[in-house]
Amino acid sequence: MEHLKNHTCVQIRNTGSASLGNYTCRRRIHSSIRYFNAKEFRTFSSKSAKPAGLEALEQLNLENKKNTDKINTNLIKLLTNQDVLMAAYTKIKSNPRNKINNIPNKPSDVINEKWFISVKKDIAIGTFQFRQIESTKLGRDPLNTMSLRDKTIQEAMRMIIEAIYEPTFNTIAHGSNPNENCHSTLKYIKRNFGETRWFITGNVSNCFNTINYKILIKQLKKRINDQPFLDILYKGLKIGYIVQDYAPKQFMKHNIPQKSILSPLLCNIYLNQFDTWMETNINEYKKNNTIAPLLATGYIKTVKKKLKHANEEVDKSHQINSGINILYHTVNNNFRQMRYARYADDFIIGINGSKEDCTKQKQKIISFMTNELKFDFNEEKIKITHAITELTNFLDTDIRLTSYNKQPIKKIFSKNIKITHHIQMLAPITKIVNTLKQNGFLINDRITGIPKLQKFEESKIVNYYNTIAAKILNYYTFVYNYTRTCTRINYILKYSCALTLARKMKLKTKKKVFQKYGINLTIKNEQNKIITQYYINTALTKNEHKKKK
Repeated sequence: MEHLKNHTCVQIRNTGSASLGNYTCRRRIHSSIRYFNAKEFRTFSSKSAKPAGLEALEQLNLENKKNTDKINTNLIKLLTNQDVLMAAYTKIKSNPRNKINNIPNKPSDVINEKWFISVKKDIAIGTFQFRQIESTKLGRDPLNTMSLRDKTIQEAMRMIIEAIYEPTFNTIAHGSNPNENCHSTLKYIKRNFGETRWFITGNVSNCFNTINYKILIKQLKKRINDQPFLDILYKGLKIGYIVQDYAPKQFMKHNIPQKSILSPLLCNIYLNQFDTWMETNINEYKKNNTIAPLLATGYIKTVKKKLKHANEEVDKSHQINSGINILYHTVNNNFRQMRYARYADDFIIGINGSKEDCTKQKQKIISFMTNELKFDFNEEKIKITHAITELTNFLDTDIRLTSYNKQPIKKIFSKNIKITHHIQMLAPITKIVNTLKQNGFLINDRITGIPKLQKFEESKIVNYYNTIAAKILNYYTFVYNYTRTCTRINYILKYSCALTLARKMKLKTKKKVFQKYGINLTIKNEQNKIITQYYINTALTKNEHKKKK
């Protein structure tokens, strides 16, 4: 439940920065401008021609789309291009998360015209060095602080590497492309995993920290033939952490720094080997098919022959459904099919076959992960579940297939009948509640307020709960049990908010809070104007939810 943990740890903080797009215009830095900021870049005309560096970056991407085996050279020249470095800096500076991680900035982190000139020379002659990342424990999770200069160089490197590898990433790896997310992965599963009888799910735990960088560099050398560029990348992989919470400061070394700018892209490049292997594995699995699935009309004709002498007293629709069910399973016992999808370090495999086939595939995956990718992979990290009788959890969503008794047939053009499974996706309400419990919203299954929030104003307290409710419920808008999820989560958060306000205003009971602020915990100013109120998300009916989608 990683994404839910992030949602329930929202900081009430004003970053004070507006998001900006990529820097897309060419302009030399005037010597009189000492520092760069978002406002300076905003004054540039969007109609002007693209900088030469960004045009070269686009050309690199087009060449790799045409030739996916292209060996790229002279990338260090692109990395030292001032337009590319400025575009990378603008993107980093405009990100509010980077603002938070770099407060306060050191004087040596300030980027000006002299820095661009000096860093180009350092990269060109090979003397550039990344600084060690400072790690400070903030709550449960460590806050890893990387200098703004190092982030700029890593972002420029990421732009170049992504231009090379983005066209070659496998389409079934949904964490590789910038426009894909958890929802696109789950949508792909819903469309393509309908004929699945078994699910195999797995996760590469601590993927960033356990990647073998020697294998990664070997993989990169297949597409990049530029040793100075690879040397800088290798330096970035060897960065360690300085833990500040101990005296003396401890140094911790990781293969790939977690949560760095390059880590997601390098992880996808590394796991792309697994995607390619899975494609070959799927084709080999299909070769052993002894029979192909019948067409929908073929099912109906066969059922009519079997039920020709059926007893008229028995419900004929029930006989047709049961007959189709028997024939379907008879055919599909001999028809083998495999589906695969991956998001970041989570993967799911759908198998239309026997459980013995799943066990064999499980052993193959463990062997490949251990021997080829050098991961510490064991049987506990891979789970096999039945698609109909059990729930499979993937990307914090429970997945199952409905049985034929509930959804046996589907009419097409009012004549043909097609046998189909319907994939149901459900929100794991129990797990969400347990996550809220871990973050202090419930104690011993009883709703409670958050004492730490009492120092904030009423409006900020309500907005805090609004943020948590919105992020959780917006993630699960596609699930089958969305109404139940809304009801349960809103009930917990709303009453926890009321108890927090009761502690702050010393009202003692929830009843007095609702009498003062109303049923929606509406906060008003001195002019009796509404400032904010609790997130109103009424439970939608099934038909209303379909219209919304």
